[in-house]
Amino acid sequence: MSEKRQDIMLIDCDLVTLDGDFVIGESDDQHVELILTATKGSFLQSPDLGVDLPNFINKQNTSSADLRRAINVNLLADGYKVQNLTIGNDGSFNIDYEGNYE
Repeated sequence: MSEKRQDIMLIDCDLVTLDGDFVIGESDDQHVELILTATKGSFLQSPDLGVDLPNFINKQNTSSADLRRAINVNLLADGYKVQNLTIGNDGSFNIDYEGNYE
């Protein structure tokens, strides 16, 4: 696996600070979570990026294949390759991914 990305850390979309400065840390999980929850247009430089998972799950005619495709396409667009994706009948899911970036 490639070296993990580093970024400013967030908790519940709030900046994490320590002694008046931003906290930097491994951010791959944070990036994936943001992509899954973001709506299209949320990222200024990547307006097509975002799965909008809460809305996606609440749609009545959503198939697991559609959800699987949306997750794969969006994560790939940000440099992540989905290794394994399981979606339960109750809407739960597990994603194993690998960074595919330089």
